Amino acid sequence: QTQWEITERLQLLAGIRRDAYSDFGSEVTWRGGVSWRVPVTETLLHANYGTAFAPPTPQDREPALFGVATLLKPELSRGIEFGFTQPLLDEKLTASVTWFRNDIRNFIEFDPILFALQQIDRARTEGVECQLSFRPCDRVQMSLGYTHLDAANVSDGRRLVRRPRHTVTAQMTVQPVDPVTVGFTANWSIDREDGFGAGQSDQEDFLNVRLFANWQVTENVSLFGRIENLLGDDYQAARGFPSLDTGAYGGVKVKF
Repeated sequence: QTQWEITERLQLLAGIRRDAYSDFGSEVTWRGGVSWRVPVTETLLHANYGTAFAPPTPQDREPALFGVATLLKPELSRGIEFGFTQPLLDEKLTASVTWFRNDIRNFIEFDPILFALQQIDRARTEGVECQLSFRPCDRVQMSLGYTHLDAANVSDGRRLVRRPRHTVTAQMTVQPVDPVTVGFTANWSIDREDGFGAGQSDQEDFLNVRLFANWQVTENVSLFGRIENLLGDDYQAARGFPSLDTGAYGGVKVKF
């Protein structure tokens, strides 16, 4: 991989990779990108294009773990994205928007009826990611994000399962004193489907909120705690696998 700074405002990025597998042969993938910071407004424009190669995992091929013993084909994909990042208020506020698209061949998907994997000849994911980050001072950081995703099985026109069309995320981190950090994260998943074939249907939206805290007692010792699913939302991220109720966790971390 190489990065070339043509000028202070213009950069090029290029990378190439070769993978060799005993069961799947070899494949060369590559990526190219460009970014340019616009004078005066300091807007950062960026674009990337690349390819990917993803062979089935050992779990995908293990029948005891609902995989298939037959030789699945590797997933092949090509992806493109472009967008911009805009700093505001002396860089305390940052806004970014990115459009992306991925075209995938041999997409691996789990069939909950047959409890086995199947491969989709052609699939596509396309959408827009928007992000606002605000840092009013050194001790407070906030962010708000939104993703619109269109994920489709191009071969038959149906949606890919367990991929929300709308996702809203929020996070806030506060450091009241140097060794202590507290905050929360929230993830709201809207408009998703699950199931297979005629049984594929809409699933209930859900909001998952987490509170967390960390105390760095010494350089090598820290205490942490968190509350998962704070609102006690009853949901299934995947059909047949219900979420846990509100739970509290805590512990100590020691580094040597």
